[in-house]
Parts: sequence; structure tokens; C-alpha cells
Amino acid sequence: GDSRVDQTVTLVAVHTLFMREHNRLAEELALLNTHWSDETLFEETRAIVIAELQHIFYTEWLPLLIGEHALDDFDLRDSDVQSVYEPTINPSTTNEFSAAAYRYGHSTVEGKLRIRKNKELDEIIKLPDLMFNPSKMRLKDFFDNLLQMMTTQPMQNVDSSFTDVV
Repeated sequence: GDSRVDQTVTLVAVHTLFMREHNRLAEELALLNTHWSDETLFEETRAIVIAELQHIFYTEWLPLLIGEHALDDFDLRDSDVQSVYEPTINPSTTNEFSAAAYRYGHSTVEGKLRIRKNKELDEIIKLPDLMFNPSKMRLKDFFDNLLQMMTTQPMQNVDSSFTDVV
């Protein structure tokens, strides 16, 4: 695994969310397919979660990031999606993309998390206080409140400026 898995508590929250989604789907699939082995159940559930992530990426996030026009220019619309897995396609990310292009998002990181309970500001946490320290995830309601914050707190602008915690 990646040693940065708990780099920020927001990253831990996303991992937790999709782990729970995997487990939720696995329970449903197990009821429908009682003859499946544990391995088949795991792999089929994994494929569905990957498809969910790809759907979010290509139909919700990417259009906002690069714009509708670029989707057409680079033929990134999902209109001719294939439902067959193609094992010969290399799924890796180029070093150039990973080291340079994808780093654009670091400028969007806010240095403080404004956690709300029942829509009221409850706590402001400095991001460094939670880096490589996901202990607050064990607190009652923290996960739900953190997800609420992640979906409502505005991000910083995509630009050349970074918060000093990044």
C-alpha cells in the first residue's frame, strides 16, 4: 500500500466512504448470489465500486475540471462505453501526469477544516493537526460531519498559490 494513505483526514474519509460502499454492495450481492465464493464476491463488488468511481470521475468531476468542450475535443464522453474488461490496456499513470499535471489540485487545499454539527460551526481544525493522524475518525459523528464539510466548504482557487500546510 501507499504510506500516504492517512496523510490527511479527508483522504481517510474518502477511503472509508468507498470501503463502506464496497461492504454494502458485497452484502447485497451475497444475498442475491449465495453460490458465489468469497473471492468472486470480492472481485464482482470491486468491479462495481471501480465503475462507480469511474462514473464520478468522467461524468461529474472531469467536465468541471476541463470543460465540456475539452470532453468533445479529446473524445472523453462516455457515450460508447464498453462493458467488457480489456486486460491488455495499460492502466498506469505517466510520471509526467503524476508529478506535474495532477498536482494542480494542491492549490485548492484549504488549510482549515470547518466542522459543523447540525449545520452550526462546531470546530475549526488546522489541517496539519490531522496529517498522518486520523484518530478523530473514531469520534462519534466525526465521519459524517467531516463528509458534510467536504461537500459544503468551498475549495481554494486553482492557481499558483498554495496554503503553507501543503
